[in-house]
Amino acid sequence: MFLVILDNSTRFYIGLLCPDRRDSMPPAPCTMRWAEALKREKETLRLRKNLTDLRALAREIGREEGTTEAELRSGNRKKRISKARRRFCQLAVVEQGYPGAQVARFLGGTTSAVVRAANSEELPKIGSHLSFH
Repeated sequence: MFLVILDNSTRFYIGLLCPDRRDSMPPAPCTMRWAEALKREKETLRLRKNLTDLRALAREIGREEGTTEAELRSGNRKKRISKARRRFCQLAVVEQGYPGAQVARFLGGTTSAVVRAANSEELPKIGSHLSFH
């Protein structure tokens, strides 16, 4: 496997997917695998440009659920606040791609609790916030 890094934002993989060729252009049969590898890398690195600010996302969810940002960030275990907090975690971590640790710092909880809430059973109306920027 060869990896040539030109700068911090540009990476060229030479011979990674097509070990029989050692030049910078992959042969035609490997083009699809090449594109898939680059797509997976972008998803892994979470290089998204249109992220909703966590504070704005919390206010939007609070407005829909009838809670405040302060209630979301508190450790209150009332059912309606817990549901709003779970929706917030699902949107922030799963849909927006924020790291669980960053969301946990925002909420004042643990990374484990945020990731568990994000990966729990999906709540209805989760897709309504995807266009919110």
